[in-house]
Amino acid sequence: LSGNMSTIGFGSIEKKVNERQKYNAYQYDFSSTFNLGKFFPENFGLKVPMYIGRSQSVKNPQYNPLDPDILLTESFQALDSREEKDSLKSITQDYVQRKSINFTNVRKTKVQKKGEKPKKNRIYDVENFTISYSKNETFIRNINTEYNRTVDYRGSLTYNYNNQPKNIKPFSKI
Repeated sequence: LSGNMSTIGFGSIEKKVNERQKYNAYQYDFSSTFNLGKFFPENFGLKVPMYIGRSQSVKNPQYNPLDPDILLTESFQALDSREEKDSLKSITQDYVQRKSINFTNVRKTKVQKKGEKPKKNRIYDVENFTISYSKNETFIRNINTEYNRTVDYRGSLTYNYNNQPKNIKPFSKI
């Protein structure tokens, strides 16, 4: 979990007052990973790694972008109803929200019981396949964009077969 906040006037000491930040910015990020394979018995041999993430960023300008000479607080004071103030706030603020969920390399592994000799790799084993899936959603709203929602789905199925090579030693009997 992380977050940051900066206010109007933020900037390095070398910058002039007019070159400093002219908006209040708030941002948070949350991300975590889970091993969902732990919810299944160990003898199943399932590996299900999951990643989730969410972030949100809001920038509230000091001046009204629709009328750049007027402070945004003065524009709010000129409005009467709560709906008008909420509408102006929604139009003028720069808002970005991201959500994601990923399942990467979901697979079944071979489970060897005690005292049992290892099973031979076969070309048709389920353990040769891995599955990945991700969903990423982004929502953006600002003075130029009323509504921009992008949802990206990705999936893959991977097959990987490793054969045990037969060792040939042509000069071993010499």
